[in-house]
Amino acid sequence: MGYHRRFSKTIYVHYSGSVSYPASNSGGHVSYSGTTSENVEVDIYVDTDPFDHSVTHCNSNISALNASVVTMSAAQVAAINENAKKIGSTIVKGFFSTVSSEISQQIAELRSSVDATLLRLNELSKQCANKQRQMQSDYTRITSRYLKIFEELDKECQNRIFEIDRPAFIFKRTTDQTAERATCNDLVTTAAVAGGENCAAEARIGASHTKRRAMEALGRANDYLTLQRKTDSILAQSAFERDAQGTYYAPVCYVETLDDQKIDRQVYRANELSLDNNALIEEIRNKELRCDDPTQLHSSFNQVIGTQYAHATGHDARVRDYITKLFKSNINK
Repeated sequence: MGYHRRFSKTIYVHYSGSVSYPASNSGGHVSYSGTTSENVEVDIYVDTDPFDHSVTHCNSNISALNASVVTMSAAQVAAINENAKKIGSTIVKGFFSTVSSEISQQIAELRSSVDATLLRLNELSKQCANKQRQMQSDYTRITSRYLKIFEELDKECQNRIFEIDRPAFIFKRTTDQTAERATCNDLVTTAAVAGGENCAAEARIGASHTKRRAMEALGRANDYLTLQRKTDSILAQSAFERDAQGTYYAPVCYVETLDDQKIDRQVYRANELSLDNNALIEEIRNKELRCDDPTQLHSSFNQVIGTQYAHATGHDARVRDYITKLFKSNINK
């Protein structure tokens, strides 16, 4: 059905101009201007009946279309479902038949491979058993031979040890025999048995102590003889003939410092050397001091610094760094 709409708007109009008036006392022109407004109202009727009829007709057509689409969709879904079941059943049957055939082929291949491997393992086990028997016989033969050699070596070593420390071993055997005569009889009571065991233990301790003292004496004698031989060798290499001439070298430390244009020289030597410090200073000043092997000097310096300041921290670390700095500045000159 149609509907009415009313629109209203105020329209403003601007006007201006001038008029002349006749002369009375004097004639002239007068200007005028201003704005006037007017309310305009418009009534509109919109007829929607044709559109409403077309919408109603379209709704009826759409409802029929929806019914036909629903019917077609239901039929299509049922057909798709049935076809999907048929396709799925065919694919599953084909897949399982293919897998079953593949598994059967693999089982046959693996069975043949396993049978061949079992035969191979059986042959290898027989060979291993033969090798084991052969190795066992070889081991028994070699063991018996080496056991005989080791028994002979043990017996020879025992004889030599006995000969080296014969008094101690004889004493040990005598004490063991005495202990056995004192304890090994049928008339000993319980207290006598305890006393015999104590005597045997004391005899063993005494024999061990005697043996240890003898071994210490032999060790000290050996050390003394070794030291005596080294001393004789050193003296033989270091000794000079009485009428021979030569040069005697002694370690001397020469220190020269410069402080505010003042040079200070010091010599440090062993107290056993009867030398004149001033003469040494003059002699060293007259010589050109140089380092024949800077690499060896640098290595020795690093070794001394590393030993003295191995775990230096704080003040000691600063001292170590300053000493290294002075050494490098002096080497580079």
